[in-house]
Amino acid sequence: MTEGETSPLVEEGKFKTHPLGIGTCASEYMFSKTHGKYTPEQLEIELTHVPPVTALDKGALFAVKCFRFGFDQATGWNRGSMTPEKILNRAIFLETVAAIPGMVAAIIRHFRSLRNMTRDGGMLNMFLEEA
Repeated sequence: MTEGETSPLVEEGKFKTHPLGIGTCASEYMFSKTHGKYTPEQLEIELTHVPPVTALDKGALFAVKCFRFGFDQATGWNRGSMTPEKILNRAIFLETVAAIPGMVAAIIRHFRSLRNMTRDGGMLNMFLEEA
């Protein structure tokens, strides 16, 4: 939406609009400010895949496919239809796994700092934020 336009739901009277005409709530306003506005031409992308050539490439592709298969099995992604519960389960599972490297790095950095009795220079906070 461009400036001055309102949502179709707002025009139908289903939502109360903000007095300044910036949306129905502050989070909607912030979302529209921080997220890009793309044209349909910019969103047209072509998916490409380069076939693996070397043994290392083939091994990496095989490893990725194995991890993907395990992840799909663990989250129930390929059993039955997709439901909001499955999508939420998958997102929570992914975010939980994604936090592990940052937490491990923070723990190692913290124990090293304690063992040497030195300051870590703020690296601990960076790793915890990453997690």
